[in-house]
Amino acid sequence: MITPARLIKMANCNVILPFVYFNAVDMSLRLAFFIVVVFLTTIYPCYCQRAPVIEYQYGDVTMDGSLKEWKGVTPFTFYVMRSDSTIINQARVSLTWDEDYLYVGFASDDNNLIKEEVGIQNTYIWRNDGMEIYVDPKHDSDSSMNLNDYNLIIDLEGDYTIYTVTDERMKDPLITVPKENYGAEYYLESSTRVRGTVNDTMDVDDGYVIEMKIPWAPMGIRPEIGDSIQVDICSNNLNQFSKPSEWRTYVISPDRFYATSWNGSFDFGNPKEWSTLILGDSTPIWKQWLVHRGGWIVLTVGLALGMLVYLLWVLHLRAMRFQDLVQKSSIQNEQLLERLSRITQSKSTVPRFNDTEHSDTVRHLHETLSSLLTEITKPSDLAQAMNISLRQLQRICKDELGTTPGSYITMYKLERAGQALRSSDASIKQIAFELGYRDPNYFSKVFKKYFEQSPKEYRG
Repeated sequence: MITPARLIKMANCNVILPFVYFNAVDMSLRLAFFIVVVFLTTIYPCYCQRAPVIEYQYGDVTMDGSLKEWKGVTPFTFYVMRSDSTIINQARVSLTWDEDYLYVGFASDDNNLIKEEVGIQNTYIWRNDGMEIYVDPKHDSDSSMNLNDYNLIIDLEGDYTIYTVTDERMKDPLITVPKENYGAEYYLESSTRVRGTVNDTMDVDDGYVIEMKIPWAPMGIRPEIGDSIQVDICSNNLNQFSKPSEWRTYVISPDRFYATSWNGSFDFGNPKEWSTLILGDSTPIWKQWLVHRGGWIVLTVGLALGMLVYLLWVLHLRAMRFQDLVQKSSIQNEQLLERLSRITQSKSTVPRFNDTEHSDTVRHLHETLSSLLTEITKPSDLAQAMNISLRQLQRICKDELGTTPGSYITMYKLERAGQALRSSDASIKQIAFELGYRDPNYFSKVFKKYFEQSPKEYRG
């Protein structure tokens, strides 16, 4: 955050660096800069945000005639008064909003609840105990209501009527409030709760509650954060039943009917008396971004792309590992084939495995390998089975057999494979598995290298 102190420090380092002498001009510039900084960082933002803010509503508000869900919203309290400023009762109103609705929560502590008119879109609903709200959604009215303005009146039991402005009434110079009944097609979702008895003047009531959701769509707007609207809210209080001469008229004695707006005015239809409100949101920036800027879509797409990149990276690593294994296996196979080639070339000089002229150690070597053909696949397996070191095994094979342990194991298994092919009906695959070869194709390749015939040709 840029504070006045930080800006002054920046100015000392960068802006007023040429003024190296502390003379009168230098001090004047510093003072002027300080005044501008203080104005821009303190006074001007307060001036710009002087209008009250209606907070954004996250989630729907249940229309149940209860204000329990409104605990987090600061209500505006005002008083219903006579013309001599005598207080009749107190009213509280809370406002929130989202892209679809303007939410209104209203509570009055009226101790004498009266209702004379009934019905939706009844133009005399204003005579009942209830409330009125005037809305200029585009904040473009001056001294008189225009075509964008709406007036909604709702009583303590939920009967309501809606007024809007027409061209004909605006052109009539004798009409100060050019509104007329909007029609029954306007749907208002609301709920009320009465704390007392209606039209019983013998008891003391506790008031009533009104909740409603006023849709923006009929007003022709889709609001955004920072938009400003004009609103006026009034409380209507019929303190006594009207006289028969006053029924179905727009005239009622001020001794029996009191109405006051939340700014203390009695001139409800004059936009100059309405309050300017800012549609705002004081929640964290990340939450605003998710809700108002399509952040959920961006976040979902981002997570999907992240997961895709992660899966591709995992597959890439596994492919690299598999390639390394194949390469290592290929190198080992080439080494084994090369060793087998050398074995084949010197096969006639290699002693037979059943030669009785060899020592007991060599016979033990034959017996061990013969009994563990499947398990022994490399020299270290054979050394472990004989309980000797690999170096001892290498010395025995070299001194006694004239070959290496690996070559000896390969020749022994291939000789046994040849015997099995000629003397049994076992399949080539089965013989390969019994000799410790996991891949029958590789076994066939090694066998052909040794015998210069494939296993099938050798058997036939």
